[in-house]
Amino acid sequence: MIKANGWMALVYALVITGFALLSELWKGSSGSGVAQLFAAVYLAIPAHLTVLRNISGKQAMEVLGKRSSGTGNIMSPFLWRAFGMSLLSILIAAPFFIIALMFGAPEYVAYGCGGIGLLAGSVFAFAKWGTMFPAIVAGDNPSMAAASGRGKQIFGYAAPRLLLCFGLLSVLIFIIAYTGALLSDGKGEFFCADGRFNFIFLIGMFLAGLINAYQVVTTAVILSRAYLKAGGSVAAIA
Repeated sequence: MIKANGWMALVYALVITGFALLSELWKGSSGSGVAQLFAAVYLAIPAHLTVLRNISGKQAMEVLGKRSSGTGNIMSPFLWRAFGMSLLSILIAAPFFIIALMFGAPEYVAYGCGGIGLLAGSVFAFAKWGTMFPAIVAGDNPSMAAASGRGKQIFGYAAPRLLLCFGLLSVLIFIIAYTGALLSDGKGEFFCADGRFNFIFLIGMFLAGLINAYQVVTTAVILSRAYLKAGGSVAAIA
C-alpha cells in the first residue's frame, strides 16, 4: 500500500521537515506537532481508502475530495479522534515517567520508561479502539463502544502488528535523526552557531519523515484490515 500512496508519503516527509525547520526559526515546537498531526491525517485517510476499496492513492484522494464538505466530511471527526487517541496514549505513558522519577531514576532512564509506556499505551489504545478510524472512512459507527466491540475480536491480530510497527519503526526514526545530528554539529539543529546551514541534519530529518510516513500508512493498513476482519462494512463509502 505504500506504493499506492508513495507520492503522498513524499509530500508528508517534505511537510513535516519543512515545519520542523520553521519551528526552529520561530523558536517553538507546538506548531510543528500540530502540522505533523494534520499531515498524518491527510496521509492516513487515503491509506484507509486504498485498503477498504482496493483503489489507488490518486483515486482515494478523489474520494476524499468529494467528501470534504457537508455531511460526508470525514476530515474533522478523523482529526479529533486522532488527537484524542494521541492524548490517551500519552496519559497511559505518563505514570511510567512519573514513577521512575519518584524512585530517583536518572532523567534519561525516566524518559526511557516514558517511551516504553508510550509504546505500550499506543499499542493498547489502537488495538482496542483503533478501528474507529476505518469506520469513519467507511461511514460506519465510529463510536468508542462500537470500536471496543470490534477490538475484542481483533486485538490478537492488531496488537503484535502495531507493536512491530510502532516499536521498530520508531526506533529506526530515532536512530536516523540522532545519527544525522551526530554527523553534523551534534546539536540537532538546522542552523549552526557559525551561521552555516546543516544539510546533513536536513537529510536525516527528511529520511526520518519518510519512515514516519511508512509508519502512518502501515498503521492505517493494519487497522483497516482489522476492521474488515471484525465484520466492518464498506458499503457506505461514497
